Amino acid sequence: MGLALLDSSVLIALMNPADTQHTRAVESFDPTIIFVTSAICITEVLPRAISEKKDDRFWREIGPHLREVIDVTTALASKAAELRAQLGMRTPDAIISATAQERHAQLWTFDSKLAKATPGARLLG
Repeated sequence: MGLALLDSSVLIALMNPADTQHTRAVESFDPTIIFVTSAICITEVLPRAISEKKDDRFWREIGPHLREVIDVTTALASKAAELRAQLGMRTPDAIISATAQERHAQLWTFDSKLAKATPGARLLG
């Protein structure tokens, strides 16, 4: 069994059938993979769901597929700061990348820059 960290772009695509990447995101799911995400991804995705009164739908539809929502620890924040300093990444992307690396998870993303900056990432689109 592999471990995959879903970034915000994948979560958004999964939640929105009108998203251009929705079908690709759904078709990428593999029941042999354990899925996790970062707390920062939840922070990026939930505001729209909350404003559309669909946050309960998010947890009902996506929540069961997530083994864990990984908190940002001091160690992750330090690793993310290193990535920002070395690669000039935005803070959310640096936290997501650091989380995937620290957990030895394959990052799944639709963001080509994030995929390029994260060793072993899977660019879905």
